Amino acid sequence: MDNTPDNYEPPHRPTWDEYFLMLAKLAATRSTCLAFPVGAVITKNRQVLATGYNGSPSG
Repeated sequence: MDNTPDNYEPPHRPTWDEYFLMLAKLAATRSTCLAFPVGAVITKNRQVLATGYNGSPSG
């Protein structure tokens, strides 16, 4: 017996590019630069190698 409603749609599963871009946006929230927060994700073969974010300019 299937209890799934007829109008059920599974949630959107992001593509790999969308997924990694979301990670970069999340990394940017750690930035200490208020003017231009930037996040970065380095990947290879769909595996995250590193993440990073920018900081405030010195001075």
